[in-house]
Amino acid sequence: MSIIGQGLSREDISRALGLVRYLEEQPESLNFSVPVDYILLQLHDYPYIIKQPMDLSTVKKKIKTSQYANFEDMLCDLILIWDNCRTYNMVESPIVQQADAMERCMLRFCNQHGISLEAAMRKPRIEEHPDCVSFKDKEALSERLKITPPEKLEEIVHIIERECPYAILKITEERSQLRIDAIDKKVFQRINRMLDNEERDSSLPIKKIKNEA
Repeated sequence: MSIIGQGLSREDISRALGLVRYLEEQPESLNFSVPVDYILLQLHDYPYIIKQPMDLSTVKKKIKTSQYANFEDMLCDLILIWDNCRTYNMVESPIVQQADAMERCMLRFCNQHGISLEAAMRKPRIEEHPDCVSFKDKEALSERLKITPPEKLEEIVHIIERECPYAILKITEERSQLRIDAIDKKVFQRINRMLDNEERDSSLPIKKIKNEA
């Protein structure tokens, strides 16, 4: 058992390193093994969205340099890796599926080795940055854009290209993909207001002008 507030015991260090090594051996671990190089990957919004980056190599280093007060804190950092991935990426993306698989591996190892995750799971999850948009709102906007008239959609895309260019992913010269998850809060709110106005205008009754005899 971990001694709360007195650092990791030798037994805890051995178990913690065993858990991290087990996770590193998983085929899905590649994207979680080292810090996200958001500059190389051109993820310009990453540091604005993810305020507490974490990865397996950092957890291992913190274990070896006695930076954890207790075992629970180490488990919280592992959970943070998967939470960060889900925060930044779309829920249906392959990398989120990999994060889910890695979390299942963590749970399996802990169950097999008598490690309780209850306290770590009860701790508050990562706080949503005030400049970010919730997943629920992103999903709602995605559904609204699917039924937006082409001319209004084109206007919205132009606004995003001008004010939030990293949300437009160029696939080919002719094709681009809109990353809802990368739209900043200010632009997001402006788009929603535009759609609200569009829906309100389209729902207004058309007044009939009676011909006077």
